[in-house]
Amino acid sequence: MKGFTLFLMLALAAMVGCSSENPFEAQPQNDSLENSASLEKRGKKEVSIKGSFETTFQFIPLVCIDPLSGTPVDCGTAGAIPVVVSTPFTGVGRLSHLGRSTVASEQTVDFTKTPPELTGTDEFTAANGDKLFATHSGVSGVPDAQGNVTFSGEYIFTGGTGKFKGASGSAEFTGTANLATNKGEFSLRGKIKYKKSDHDRDCDDDD
Repeated sequence: MKGFTLFLMLALAAMVGCSSENPFEAQPQNDSLENSASLEKRGKKEVSIKGSFETTFQFIPLVCIDPLSGTPVDCGTAGAIPVVVSTPFTGVGRLSHLGRSTVASEQTVDFTKTPPELTGTDEFTAANGDKLFATHSGVSGVPDAQGNVTFSGEYIFTGGTGKFKGASGSAEFTGTANLATNKGEFSLRGKIKYKKSDHDRDCDDDD
């Protein structure tokens, strides 16, 4: 019996010596599977997001030029042309995963660029108070004779509160505005990843 036990021990030792893996050690799990399982456990899932809003904005000149010389002048000067403006806006509409919601944004438009560039920060608020934060950038057209202008760009979601804490993703947007009425509208469509609760419908077009 002792001889058999010694033989078994020698055989196992030979197996370990021929392999870089110890047969008695638990092997590590695949990292990608582990990360995927971790995300699933936390309830985060990438889903579609879309919506539209009607907005009211302000037009606040920040930098102005003289129309003849093109040199910077005080924006209170008669005939001064604004070339960089602040256009903060608020709006109401519907957005997937928020339902009826509001948006409040700080935005700057730089008409010295070709095409004019717009940048801003945004806060979307759901009816229950949950907030989705974003930044945006894009381009604007030049206003026509009636003050109509079109614009387009991209939102980058940067977190939020409630179920949108840690949210990420992006969405493309397009819209129009009228400088005579200070009214506008825009729509957006993209993808978002956030921690869905048990009460959220498991579909891409939640609203």
